[in-house]
Amino acid sequence: MSAWPSKLRILTVVLDLEKGGTQRAAQVFAEAYASLGHDSRVLAMEATGPRARELEQSRIPVWDGRDADAIHVVAAWAPDVIHLHSLRLEPEFVSALVRACGAKSVIETNVFSVPSPWEDLLDTSFQLGTWCEWLYARRGGNPQKSAIVPYPVDERGFFRAAPEDAGAFRQRWGIAPGDVLILRIGQAYPGKWSPLLLDAFAELVSGGEQAKLMLVNAPNELLKLADASPHRERICVVDQIIGDASLRVAYSAADIFAHVADQGESFGMVLAEAMLCNTPVVTMSTPWGDNTQTEVVGNMRGGLVTTSRKGFVEALRALARNPSLRKSLGEGARSRVLERYSALAVAEQAIALARGRRRSTSDGRARDAGAWAADRQAILRVYSDAFDPPSALLRAS
Repeated sequence: MSAWPSKLRILTVVLDLEKGGTQRAAQVFAEAYASLGHDSRVLAMEATGPRARELEQSRIPVWDGRDADAIHVVAAWAPDVIHLHSLRLEPEFVSALVRACGAKSVIETNVFSVPSPWEDLLDTSFQLGTWCEWLYARRGGNPQKSAIVPYPVDERGFFRAAPEDAGAFRQRWGIAPGDVLILRIGQAYPGKWSPLLLDAFAELVSGGEQAKLMLVNAPNELLKLADASPHRERICVVDQIIGDASLRVAYSAADIFAHVADQGESFGMVLAEAMLCNTPVVTMSTPWGDNTQTEVVGNMRGGLVTTSRKGFVEALRALARNPSLRKSLGEGARSRVLERYSALAVAEQAIALARGRRRSTSDGRARDAGAWAADRQAILRVYSDAFDPPSALLRAS
């Protein structure tokens, strides 16, 4: 194989360019590759959605996989690296693309910690966190091809909004100066939400807290429960917030970002965005599903990590009653994202792995299947400093 050039041609492949977290990650990767001086381009199986326009504004070419000659055009460009984002890509399309291009390296961001149908074509499969890597191995993934590479987060778009802008947002939605605003933004998919959020809020205000809950882009199932809540007058329902600038103001206007999702998060881009805006997060672990939200937040680092319904309520109460704790955790939240998930640093990590600089264990030996036994301890450490200690049943399971 020929030597690696200093300036790489990197192709990002994604399902579409709508507003989901996978699509945002693909966009941020593509833009970061370009910022690092590489020739970065995107192939979307359907080049639809607002991110197509944003990529064009960043002068990153976008190809549409629906075009009959798309693969041939990409192959003529001859990418050095193909970076797949695994969500709902068609195996036949991926196989045809990889074989036509003959790239030096094929990497993927594995969205749901499940071995991909094209795993044999991969050099490295990126898992989004320790929990994801553990799940990937348990589900039959090849540990020799696995590495932890999280989503990159573009800190340029998310930071604390001006006080007057945050104040205007609160005023617009009837949030009084003394109200503690608890915010939840997510995709309108039931698995990304939980009725527990409404139950916890009801318990919080029944205990005397002067709080309001804002639901943005919630699914109909949850909205019906909110409408039937005895505390309906304290719940603000927002259909959607469009654009990073508007999202930044919403995050900054909130006192707490409350997160509980039935299926958990393979990463949780909204958590990182809120944290960049100095808004502390209360999240709940979901060991039955995806669970990287616990790693992204970090207990007493970017917010509070809980393991039970009771702990979730008590964590909300602790932050609602303690403005100084909210401030310190909010500052820690932004620092944590900048240190762990900065877009350029993550993109550099991905490129290093694409070039073949694979990680090793602490004593320098290559990872093998036996090393996965030690990762169980890493998983347990997620809970070692949780806001509420995990039950014996949770530890055993």
